[in-house]
Amino acid sequence: GGKTTHTASLLQPSGGVVVAVELHARKLKLIAEASSRLGVADAVRAVAADATDVGALRAALAEHANGAEAADAVLVDAPCSGMGTLRRNPEHRAKVRAQLDGLPALQGRLLDAAAEVVRVGGAVTYSICTPRREEGDDVLAAFLARKDGAFVLETIDDPALTPFAAARPELGGDVLQTWTHRHELDSHFAARLRRIR
Repeated sequence: GGKTTHTASLLQPSGGVVVAVELHARKLKLIAEASSRLGVADAVRAVAADATDVGALRAALAEHANGAEAADAVLVDAPCSGMGTLRRNPEHRAKVRAQLDGLPALQGRLLDAAAEVVRVGGAVTYSICTPRREEGDDVLAAFLARKDGAFVLETIDDPALTPFAAARPELGGDVLQTWTHRHELDSHFAARLRRIR
């Protein structure tokens, strides 16, 4: 619920809402508790649903975002290998190849569903806590190819983020990439994709 509550705190003055979709119903209680503790409960609507199911996402928007047919922005905080957090979670090294191999397909399905529910002009942010190319650049490249010009990868020009920007000319923009050995942070990857048609 950390990203949910932070986003909700940024939206509070505007009256916007965050519709947080969580596959595991048990996590809804954690989101509700964090939202209440941080004073943003009025801006958070937590829904138990499969975020790869476009119908479920549209229903959640219609019910919890004042009948909205599309979102202004979607954050895909995708399940990932977690390899960027090894210094804190060394047990991730034990993940078997079968677990790792299935992640890019799931990440792609999550991005595809997000693309269906964001408005033209809106943005989809893809975020993972791993430096694995298979889960970052490769997933983005495949998504952009599937969407055939409907989305563009944005460039990073915010001074607070430019130290972490990594150019991806082959994809047409920048990604945010942190490295444990360079930045004293977890190794993280994120990209913002703008829907242009």
